[in-house]
Amino acid sequence: MPALGGSTFGAAQGDSVDLFNGDAFAGYANYFVRETAKTRKTKWVWSNLLGKGGSWEPNMGAIKRTVRAQMGALTKQSSSGWALLATQQPAIDRHTIGESSRDVQLEWKDYESPYISWQQDVFKLVKDSVEPHRQNLELQMARDLDLYLRDHVFNYSPFVYVCGVGLVSTTPAFNDQYKSRAWLAEQLTRCTEALTVKNLAKIINQAQEVIGIQPAEGDSLAVDGKGFTGKYKLLTDGTTMLSWTDDPWVQQLKDLQRDLLNGTFNGPIFGRVAPIAEQMPRRFADSATDPAGTLDHAPELISELGAYDGGEPVPNPAYGNVNTSPYQISWFMGDSKMAYRSMNIMPPPSAFTKQGMFWNGKVELIKPTVITTLNSAGAAVTRGNEKGRLVQLISTLATGLEPVCNRLILPVIHKRAVFNANLTA
Repeated sequence: MPALGGSTFGAAQGDSVDLFNGDAFAGYANYFVRETAKTRKTKWVWSNLLGKGGSWEPNMGAIKRTVRAQMGALTKQSSSGWALLATQQPAIDRHTIGESSRDVQLEWKDYESPYISWQQDVFKLVKDSVEPHRQNLELQMARDLDLYLRDHVFNYSPFVYVCGVGLVSTTPAFNDQYKSRAWLAEQLTRCTEALTVKNLAKIINQAQEVIGIQPAEGDSLAVDGKGFTGKYKLLTDGTTMLSWTDDPWVQQLKDLQRDLLNGTFNGPIFGRVAPIAEQMPRRFADSATDPAGTLDHAPELISELGAYDGGEPVPNPAYGNVNTSPYQISWFMGDSKMAYRSMNIMPPPSAFTKQGMFWNGKVELIKPTVITTLNSAGAAVTRGNEKGRLVQLISTLATGLEPVCNRLILPVIHKRAVFNANLTA
């Protein structure tokens, strides 16, 4: 499969016939089998962390605005105005509700495979060339949806916690209008500390006292078989969790029965924060390691042919190395299902669905009407595909993310932890 977040690897489709007849096989009787490799398991978390509910149908407009009744603020620290029942008239406390509104815009995206030739299925070396392309397209779409949700949560967040600085107030927006690349680069230059247990204690205090994030209630998600009810959630990577084993606070405050040699310290921290592992968290370079200012490195790349793992998707050293990607975003959450709801998009108008229009993420096999091929002189030409010699997989996905109480998820920008520098070699 092509790497996640990287470009499609041309040789992944391969010319199996050339590979079979290549010099490496000359003079040998070979039994050649082509199969779909499964080199790593993938686990996307954001679709499960957020709520579901809001729906949209054709003719409802481009922007959905939801107006919600909000309970009044609790303005008292002591009770006053009580009257004697027998001799006085009671005082009156008048309370009213407020209203809040949230807007959500729908978005959509097309996905496609490269052209797939009938020739790949004719030779005995390839049993089914279409199915691996289908599996890969579904994998890439699932990853892209996870990134869509994560990016929108970041842009909608009214606060960001920067380790070494503290709480930073921002303007929530549908896109990156306010959390631009320039703004993000500035926060990275200010970030000086890792996500230690001490910093986590500061985050909990700010979340409770300033933002008003309450622990989850009745959350159906679970970690280690236990629910999140009454706990906060911390979405971060495994390296950060591993670093807590070497954290001075943990070393000093752990109970004597906790065995850090045979088991790592992974919470619940302070009995209140349950960590969740994110497989490919959002990481960044800085101006020193990324002069171009893109800030990003792809999580995976395709190993070069000739290597022991040639052609496989493998971790990108620039993404995994703390020196080239020294910053990361983790997420402190209360009841995440109350923070956002993913939209349920109804089908397109019936006149268009009858003509094959769809946007539900279903992968379909089509015969392209116009294709680009090479003529006998090797020049690219555009021609019709009336005979159906090339096919292609396509899909369209429409979605939207509705903020409900977006302060319940707090992005945390921090330096990546180095777990015991003596063990990094």
